[in-house]
Amino acid sequence: MIRNRKYTWTKGMAGAVAGLVIMLLAVEPAAAVEPTPGKAKLEQLAKAASTPEQHAAVAKHYRVWAENLDAKAASHEQEAAKLAKLPLPAMAHKWPAMVSNPAAKEKQLAIQTRRAAHEARVLAQRHLSLSVEAREAE
Repeated sequence: MIRNRKYTWTKGMAGAVAGLVIMLLAVEPAAAVEPTPGKAKLEQLAKAASTPEQHAAVAKHYRVWAENLDAKAASHEQEAAKLAKLPLPAMAHKWPAMVSNPAAKEKQLAIQTRRAAHEARVLAQRHLSLSVEAREAE
């Protein structure tokens, strides 16, 4: 008896897909967390903020954004430390300028991310102070 290999393959794939769908549906949804808007959207919210509540919400978004940037910077620093431990290729000893340095690039990315996190914290503090000033003015 000759089996139709195409049929058995699709039958097996259908079972796998059905199992995947059931597994994904069984996963409990995460708690309702308000997503942090992107940089452009956050700047629009900051420009449009006029009430104390809006300024406080923008400050919260900036603080969350700063925390996310800190986490990214930490991962860049870990990657830089890991890359710095790797042995250098032979060409790095003869012509060091010709060899790319991925550890230095990761370290630079970490520095840039830390600076962006600091700027986000400064903006959060500014919007908090604007919120307080608007409340006192009322």
